[in-house]
Amino acid sequence: MTTDGPVAGVSPRSGRPYGLWKLARAAWIAVTLLVLALELGGISALFALQHARFGESLSDAGISPAVVAGLVVVANLVVVLAHLAVATLIYLRRPRDPVALLVAYTLVTNGALLPLVFTFESAAVAPAVQLGLNLVVFLGLVTSVATLYVFPDGRFVPRWTPVLLAVWTLGGFLAIFLPASPVSPASWPLALQLVILAVWVGTGLYAQLFRFGNAAGAVEQQQIKWAGLGLLAAAVTPLVYFLPNVILTTVDVSGLPNLLVNRIGPALFAVPVLAGVLLLLLMRVMSLLFPISFGVAILRYRLWDIDLVINRTLVYGSLTGAVVAIYVLIVSGLSLLLQTQTTAMTTIAATVLVALLALPLRDRLQRAVNRLLYGERDDPWAVLSRLGVMLETASQPDDLLPNLARTVAESLRLPYVAISVVEGDGSRVVAAHPPSPPTTLMQGDTLPLIYQGSIIGHLYAEIRAPGEPFSSADRRLLASLARQAGPAVHAARLTVDLQHSRQQLVFTREEERRRLRRDLHDGLGPQLASLSLKADTARNLVEEDPATAARLLFDVKTQTQDAIGDIRRLVHGLWPPALDQLGLAGALSEQASALSSANGVQIVLAAPEALPSLSAAVEVAAYRIVTEALTNVVRHAGATRCTVWLCPSETELHLAVDDDGRGVPDSYRAGVGLTSMRERAEELGGAFRIERLPEGGTRVVASLPVAVVI
Repeated sequence: MTTDGPVAGVSPRSGRPYGLWKLARAAWIAVTLLVLALELGGISALFALQHARFGESLSDAGISPAVVAGLVVVANLVVVLAHLAVATLIYLRRPRDPVALLVAYTLVTNGALLPLVFTFESAAVAPAVQLGLNLVVFLGLVTSVATLYVFPDGRFVPRWTPVLLAVWTLGGFLAIFLPASPVSPASWPLALQLVILAVWVGTGLYAQLFRFGNAAGAVEQQQIKWAGLGLLAAAVTPLVYFLPNVILTTVDVSGLPNLLVNRIGPALFAVPVLAGVLLLLLMRVMSLLFPISFGVAILRYRLWDIDLVINRTLVYGSLTGAVVAIYVLIVSGLSLLLQTQTTAMTTIAATVLVALLALPLRDRLQRAVNRLLYGERDDPWAVLSRLGVMLETASQPDDLLPNLARTVAESLRLPYVAISVVEGDGSRVVAAHPPSPPTTLMQGDTLPLIYQGSIIGHLYAEIRAPGEPFSSADRRLLASLARQAGPAVHAARLTVDLQHSRQQLVFTREEERRRLRRDLHDGLGPQLASLSLKADTARNLVEEDPATAARLLFDVKTQTQDAIGDIRRLVHGLWPPALDQLGLAGALSEQASALSSANGVQIVLAAPEALPSLSAAVEVAAYRIVTEALTNVVRHAGATRCTVWLCPSETELHLAVDDDGRGVPDSYRAGVGLTSMRERAEELGGAFRIERLPEGGTRVVASLPVAVVI
């Protein structure tokens, strides 16, 4: 039984029962209302906490602590509401998508996680409020790692992630709801808790990276990039807040010149506090990237290119973290070395060293990130060197082009690279990496492969993601690779042609042997057997019936002459006897005279008095080509005059057969004769062509090398 719509009671996207699906969506609404209630109910507590934190320092500088505390409260509220807004949009726009619902849970709980924890960490709260807070924290921890394990298509990747999710769920429940339990991670040493936290975060990031490189298609990769921007923002934002605070808290104002303190006055002491407030506000604004990026990943991942943003975020996020680490190490090291507390001089020295290291460190990080995202695009010499090594070390000719495609794809992090060769009016793909093309090809670039001015093939390079065209650096490197690949493709094609030629030679040899066997067995064999029988019969009758014996002997003579004719025909097929008797020019002259007298076509041979010494292969090829061309003239051209040209040079023997006939039609197709002439010329390394004469008629031209290398 089939239906036109979804099966009753089952979610179309997930296959889950509607009852369970509706319960999950209703629970999201309940969690959202809980977060709103906790956030709104904690506004006064958060305001009091921030007022107490900054009050004394700001009051001494004449700055209202209430204004600053209000700004912090508003910033936190904006962040929470932004997470709720994006989550609600995803909830409404993807009503049947389990992954979208999971992301909506993640945004609602994680958007409020830090503000709520900071709000209620030092305040006495009612048990019901604490239970609600614990529930939000628990859901935030579980849904965030679950999202990393299944985003964006809902499949657990790698396969061991469901087990880890169960472990994190159990551990989070014990740590949050039963913190005093001996099996709860909350009761374990701090160092062990930090290790668990690192593994928790690391497995989620690894799952996304593994999915991106091994299990994601082009669409999923684009979604992962957008989600990755949010994860990077979540990782970089605390560093942006932490770095200046480390610097500001290490400044010893008392160590500065007294004149500076006297002129600026108490406001100098408020500078670190104000900077900390501004950085806190900046951190809250930057955290908005997290919900926005996940919202785009779910709803609008095709609209914008994200790689440049990820590139810059990775570079400057890594740079910020490195600067923090270097600064702390330098300040701590100088303090230990000088056996003193941190002073203005150590702070200045650390700042100068960090400034000197920042630019070189930034350049190195930029190159590393570019290599991660774009392969070795910025190091073309390395790519060309790898290509050269690959071409030198190719063990089998058949491996050359597949290795070439793989090298280009891996060097530039491309999803698909194909190499095709020109064949007649079309082309054929001869190598690709991976061997099977994507289901739908995007707008990749096709570059010509050129050898000696002729296009012999094409290199197709697929773009990395939809809407992500190649940069100018990508195209320059691809053009360089195509220039290097042209001779390699030509060499590979020559190797294939050589193999085919060898196979054709073997095939031709065996066919010739079969023909000789057939002619000898079916023709000469019975003839010679019949001669033997007749000779025996004549011998037996020579005394009793001399007349019959004489008649039999006459038949023997006739059949012997026929057999000799057949043998001469076979020998002539192997090698024209006229070449041995008359040479190439003489043999062609004899053939021309025979055809001319038989068909009434005037045939003239134009050749030098003495031809250079030619190999047997060149002589027989020239003879066969010219005789075939003359045969075509007298049979098909309707000509009255024909000229045969023999023009030797130091390296080649040039042949031409001109006639004044009707000429080659525009849509002619090469028959057996023309094909055999072309094959005879090309198998010796020569050339063959047919052209129409301006005054009418046809010219057959062939060039054969004088010295044929065996």
